[in-house]
Amino acid sequence: MRDAEEGWALQKKLKVQDGYISHMYGQQIHRHYLYDGALGFVILRRDLYLRCPYKRRKLSVMRLMRKYTEFILPRHHQSSLAVLLGTERKTNFTVSPLIYFFPILRILCFVIEKERRTIKGDAEKVLKSRRTFTSSSVCSETEVQDGSVTVYHLHPEHHRLCATGTGEKLKPKVFIIDMFKPEGAIWYNIPEFDLLARNVTVPGLSPLFPEAHCTQDGSICQVITGEAEINAASSISALVYSNIFDLTTTYFLVAGIAGVNPKVATIGDVTFARFAVQVALQYEFDAREKPADFPTGYVPQGAVAPDQYPTSIYGTEVFELNTALRTLAVGFAKNATLNDTTATQEMRSLYANNSAFAPGASSGPSVRECDTATSDVYFSGTLLGEAFENTTTLFTNGTGVYCTTQQEDNATLEVLLRATLAKLADFSRIIVMRTASDFDRPHDGVSAAQNLFGDAPGYHPSVENIYLAGVRVVEGIVNGWSQTFEQGVKAENYIGDIFGSLGGVPDFGPGSSTSLRKRRTKNAQFT
Repeated sequence: MRDAEEGWALQKKLKVQDGYISHMYGQQIHRHYLYDGALGFVILRRDLYLRCPYKRRKLSVMRLMRKYTEFILPRHHQSSLAVLLGTERKTNFTVSPLIYFFPILRILCFVIEKERRTIKGDAEKVLKSRRTFTSSSVCSETEVQDGSVTVYHLHPEHHRLCATGTGEKLKPKVFIIDMFKPEGAIWYNIPEFDLLARNVTVPGLSPLFPEAHCTQDGSICQVITGEAEINAASSISALVYSNIFDLTTTYFLVAGIAGVNPKVATIGDVTFARFAVQVALQYEFDAREKPADFPTGYVPQGAVAPDQYPTSIYGTEVFELNTALRTLAVGFAKNATLNDTTATQEMRSLYANNSAFAPGASSGPSVRECDTATSDVYFSGTLLGEAFENTTTLFTNGTGVYCTTQQEDNATLEVLLRATLAKLADFSRIIVMRTASDFDRPHDGVSAAQNLFGDAPGYHPSVENIYLAGVRVVEGIVNGWSQTFEQGVKAENYIGDIFGSLGGVPDFGPGSSTSLRKRRTKNAQFT
């Protein structure tokens, strides 16, 4: 990325005044955007508006854009954020005669003569035209509005060209997966690397977070999925099947906040999971109507009691990750100085009266190895917490330790497992890191409702610790790429789902490659 000094030099050269660029024909191009002081010209799903002189004038778009592509865009944006118009003939903008009757229309004075274009030629031909793209909403057509200029984008088959400007796939070493805005934003404007150097629109991502963000060299990228299982599955599916990225050697770092079990960890902690368990994928009774001898209203599917292993298996109940990779990630994270506050320390002290909550009452945050539970329902309370502790133990055949609770991870992992089966990703290269923001159950003397709706002093430290610990993991992978990570970290344990889809025999549940074959055979009899 160009540094700030060069960025300001560009602004001076283009006579930027009052937020507008004034250079060619006295025109002003609205809605420019600054990236760390370097001037970038970005249109985010909006029309391009030009203010024209009073007299009628016809301008060649290609002439205009050749001029501005050279001077306005930093070079790294020229490959992903400049204007693409057709490849064969010029398209002209003309001054609308209405401006002579309605002065307000002088601001919106160009209309497009030929609005629809068919982009012809392959990626190489387009590249030779030396045009790049101005819109982050590439590969989709937008409505033409009278009095404004609308630039049409490439058709869907050109997604990869839109994103990279070269026709080559981006091949990140690390892809950070966050779930909502604060988790994502904590990675921006940090000294270690710039995730906003390249912003790539991926069709199918969340409408709230339509872009993946990458460093200039593409070695580190980030996506924000949106919260809960449907958003996570939809966004990660869009990412892996977009044909924009080569993810076959990419390490995925799921980096988000979570609730925490005070029997195992405390607020502010950074946790790394071996197992992700979909604890809410069960039958459920309202607790007021459950059988009297049931400790909970949750019953595994296909079972008739809470302590029975499910016999109706969907395949997403449990995922096991690479413990050798987890060990390396934990080692990197332990080099971080974690954030803590007086308020979080006071909250921890309230759990000291219950000896079972000794980890929750610890004096400060630490890095821990413990497992995570996925539930779309954001729950609170001792009874539900204990129920899902038992579910985690049951589903992992006594191996898993329920530590954190979140809303996305099993959905993300199922998509990445299927992508691995399609040879688009590598399931052995996944790290699930969750920082603890709040306790999943109350301390003595407080109700479940007060626990849920009361203050959560661990929230801000947990968000900070995503970056503080996570950046150590990212740098550890990137800096050790050629020595350790490029060839992959061999898993010493079983990895994958409950079916054994990736090979091997799961050390949890009834799932195995054999049972999967039996299941497929049984299903085939009814098709």
